[in-house]
Amino acid sequence: MTEPTRKTVAVFCGSDYCPNRALYADIAFSTGRLLAERGYDVVTGGGLGMMSDVNKGAVHAGAKRVVSIRYCFNEGIQSPFFTEFETFNNLIDRQLMKPVVFVGDRFYQPIKEFIEMVIPEGFLSIPLDSLCDFTPTPEAAVTRIGNRLQNGIT
Repeated sequence: MTEPTRKTVAVFCGSDYCPNRALYADIAFSTGRLLAERGYDVVTGGGLGMMSDVNKGAVHAGAKRVVSIRYCFNEGIQSPFFTEFETFNNLIDRQLMKPVVFVGDRFYQPIKEFIEMVIPEGFLSIPLDSLCDFTPTPEAAVTRIGNRLQNGIT
């Protein structure tokens, strides 16, 4: 008997350590744990930092599959977080693929404002709520992912 089709969630976050490490490590670990508890396979960019914390959370919760892929948008940018440029490029790619869920309203507020500005300018052709979600907590993010998948919105 074959295993039922599983859903996979890719998590992009920092691979470097940052001054506020404890706060972001908790968010990353919780996100990985919650995804695994709800039956999702988890894919990250691997390495250190928060991506490692996502993997640890998923493994802690008994994830069936945790995949780490060494991937870099731009090797010239050494930042623990996506820059607006990287985020914008990722969202353009997502117009034809899957929505993006951001965890941490306060942290991503400038990116949300940036996206809200470029849509009316014609750089993105779909509404913000079809493109991405901004959630305050890992719990809200994983719930939002589940709701989108359950409603056939990918």
